[in-house]
Amino acid sequence: MRRKLRVEMKRIFENKFLQILIIGVIALITLMCIFTPNIMWLRKSADFTVQFMAIFLGLGMVFLALNQKRLMFTALAACGILCLFLRRAGTEELKLPVVETAAPNLQVALFNTSALDSNFVSSLNIVLDKNPDVIAVQELTPEWVATLDTFFCEKYPNSKKLIRIDPYGMALYSKFPIASLDTFYHQNIPNLKARLTVDQDYKVALFSSYSLPPINSNSVRSIESHLIGIAEEMNKTVIPNVFIGSLNMVPWSNEIQKLRYVSGLSDSRRSSSSTGLLEIPYDHIFYSDDRLEMISFENINSAQNSHLGIFGRYQLKSLSNVAKQER
Repeated sequence: MRRKLRVEMKRIFENKFLQILIIGVIALITLMCIFTPNIMWLRKSADFTVQFMAIFLGLGMVFLALNQKRLMFTALAACGILCLFLRRAGTEELKLPVVETAAPNLQVALFNTSALDSNFVSSLNIVLDKNPDVIAVQELTPEWVATLDTFFCEKYPNSKKLIRIDPYGMALYSKFPIASLDTFYHQNIPNLKARLTVDQDYKVALFSSYSLPPINSNSVRSIESHLIGIAEEMNKTVIPNVFIGSLNMVPWSNEIQKLRYVSGLSDSRRSSSSTGLLEIPYDHIFYSDDRLEMISFENINSAQNSHLGIFGRYQLKSLSNVAKQER
């Protein structure tokens, strides 16, 4: 039965018209993922680039089993091209740094209140179990303030909040002293800039921002302008920068790549394909790789294995090492 099915499938895929159609579809999808036009349904499709890469790999294996060499090479070539594209869009440094026990560490967690459900007590305890130095909360609305303060304020004595009834509310809970906190606006969208005193010799500028999901090409251009404005603000600082945010943009999007280019920040994800196969990464932590080293990065999942947020651990480079790099 299996042999008969295999023979029948092989006969179907030997149809020249069908082969040309499959090759054309694979090529178009690959081009769409890499050179994404500013058309919303194509942009949303390009968010699934990691999934398309996995599908092409699976198709390559199927075509190999059916001895369809032309289709196999096409599918595997498309898989390889997307893999290189995602790799190039991620952090280029593959080697993890050597952890120095004497170097100051900064551990940051980010989550949105919209990710909390009726079992929010368990979810907030999962965040606490990560033991971050700083917890960034986004989409903070008035009904969540008392609950979050109850959970976090004892362990995180330093906190700053921007409470709003729209999704742009934010909060920072920190073990480190918050030397200063500024709120700057771009197109009426608030952004937080906190100056954290990690120890007497090290300070870090922590930026937090949120973007609504884009609904048309105008909103995409607005987000791009917003991110470039944040990058220009970060370029004004002389201390290491960490930028956290739920930006509703994937790491390989043109807008995120422009943000990284203008700001010079690195993505905490080692590669854009390092997320789960079924997950689309819309939340981010970027950092100054000339002053900070990323030790680890991971997703925070709820007890039901749904996405809550992200967690990153960083160590500050010694001032002597920074001086050597700048020579």
